[in-house]
Amino acid sequence: MTNNSKPLTVAAQAVGSLSEIRMQISDIQAEIAAVHAAPLPVGIIADGIRRSIGDLTAAKTETETRLDGIFANSTGHIPTIIASAHTADALAKLAVSLVLAEVGEKLIAEAVARAEIDDLATGRVRLDPIEKAERLAGLSAALYDAELAEEAIVTATPGESRRPDANAAAVLGIPADVAARHAFFINVE
Repeated sequence: MTNNSKPLTVAAQAVGSLSEIRMQISDIQAEIAAVHAAPLPVGIIADGIRRSIGDLTAAKTETETRLDGIFANSTGHIPTIIASAHTADALAKLAVSLVLAEVGEKLIAEAVARAEIDDLATGRVRLDPIEKAERLAGLSAALYDAELAEEAIVTATPGESRRPDANAAAVLGIPADVAARHAFFINVE
């Protein structure tokens, strides 16, 4: 038993000295920050951009449909494509639509290639949202275990002080399963 009537957990006994535990906490916090900073995989980003380009190229599709109708039904005069663009915004939308329809996929391919080269050069890891959430859950649990172990040592050792950013749930001795259910593991961001 400790001087605060909290039992010294098995995790606290097995982890090591206070300085070792604090080093583990620091390492886990750094890994959590890295996982939070991990960008989405390039495929997910490219698919999102393709959907956006599809939305932006709607004006081209509308213009093509209008032209089909003109060619099928014009009998008295030769119309112009610009007639459908009555405002500067509509004309700009049509221009962007026509350009993106032609070069959008090329721009995406070039951006993906640059991102992949940059990832190789920097060693950056990309995570999809599900993988990121799973990693964060595991890291948060490991961090909380280390914080519980740290608190057990701090309360059992006279003269030891808490870190200024000590997890309040760990200080109170809230069990990990309760902390997980109530999202007390970590304060992120």
